[in-house]
Amino acid sequence: MISQINIFRKGTLAIAGVLLVFGFSSLTPEDLESSPQVLQDSATTASTVTVGTKNWMINNLDVSTFRNGEAIVEAHSKTEWKKAGLNQQPAWCYYNFDAENAACGKFYNWYAVSSAKKLAPEGYHIPTSPELKELSAFLGNDIAGLKIKNSTGWPDGANGSNETGLTVNPCGMLTDDGLATSLGNEAFLWSTTGAGAFNAYSFVLHANMNGFYQMPFSKDAGLNVRCVKD
Repeated sequence: MISQINIFRKGTLAIAGVLLVFGFSSLTPEDLESSPQVLQDSATTASTVTVGTKNWMINNLDVSTFRNGEAIVEAHSKTEWKKAGLNQQPAWCYYNFDAENAACGKFYNWYAVSSAKKLAPEGYHIPTSPELKELSAFLGNDIAGLKIKNSTGWPDGANGSNETGLTVNPCGMLTDDGLATSLGNEAFLWSTTGAGAFNAYSFVLHANMNGFYQMPFSKDAGLNVRCVKD
């Protein structure tokens, strides 16, 4: 059954699109394992793969401090998540505020992503919209999603080839109100590029689509982050 999810911020429609959710699949720790075909960065313990001219981390970012060591607020409930967004305060949480979902990494609002304190580890940065577009174009745009989706963990018939080793899993997202949704069906990655006063660009992978598409989301939403080497 198809359900429509609209993301709002302060009463304003904050997404130029509709998310289609076709039910959920069960993810296991085995489904979320990373590809072994990686390069290890001894300075950050980050694993990367080279796609085109750039080295990309193969895991969703999982830090709770900025580069300078300052702690980022963890939201433990929908109320705390919504409050952080309304105050434009950098924040992170686990999917559905449950550490049992830590295999998906952390979910950040855009205020953490865009902070001058730098969310990415030393030597890395969070990609801009043009950098994510470049990644999509290099991989063939309409079939780019197939090449970066994990080969397990997506619904039947929707797994990718993971030929890039980027191993993107359908970890879902949190709306600006803190609703955890789309686990098992979609993946969302922030860019640092804003899209007006209330939105910023992310890139979306959907179970029923083979591409890798740009879409604006509320800055208050919680999405995953992949970093690219400087």
